[in-house]
Amino acid sequence: MAGNLWSCDRKTDKIYQHTGGTASITTSFAGPGTSLRGLAYDGTNLWSNQYTLTLIFKHSGLTSTISTSFAGPGTNGNMGLTWDGANLWSCDAESDKIYQHTGGTADITTSFAAPSTLVSGLTWAGDDLWSTDYGKDTIYHHTGGTSTVSATFASPSGVPFGLAYDGANLWSCDYTDNKIYKHTGLTSAITTSFAGGGTHSTGLTWETAAAVTTFTPFIILA
Repeated sequence: MAGNLWSCDRKTDKIYQHTGGTASITTSFAGPGTSLRGLAYDGTNLWSNQYTLTLIFKHSGLTSTISTSFAGPGTNGNMGLTWDGANLWSCDAESDKIYQHTGGTADITTSFAAPSTLVSGLTWAGDDLWSTDYGKDTIYHHTGGTSTVSATFASPSGVPFGLAYDGANLWSCDYTDNKIYKHTGLTSAITTSFAGGGTHSTGLTWETAAAVTTFTPFIILA
């Protein structure tokens, strides 16, 4: 699908825009804090979060400028972020919970227990939430935006952190081996992999390409 992959790194504290779905970096900038963990894209703006300060940041477009920030709903374990088309989702590894925000605000519409104990990454694919757990080395397919898990499979490496969905394929990244993996569709099979922009990749999101409107002129005949 047309667009660009974004990743973040908790050691370099940077956010990276990849060229399409490749290892090539188009641009990068410093994150709004240290120990970056999650990324999301709402169709216009990038979102990121910071683990130790438990803050969630809304960027102005795809830049380092922050338009607003608020405390995450968990205790001290901000991890993955995703956007479902209308609402932000976050997860917390300390409370072991997944949270649906009301729009892009700190207000929580609903929350539920993560399927395991160290939830680390989220993405929204079609009509369903996906999560991953870095302690269990597992990726979970939820039924809709609920705690019900319809399928699971092992991540491609040992410490999965971030997830993204490009409209056709799942992406995951691993903290320890600093690899980003493109899955074949929504399966455990891996199409390709490459090193992240930094040294310890933690968050992923997919920036969809802006829609191009074409105008076909017409001629009025006298």
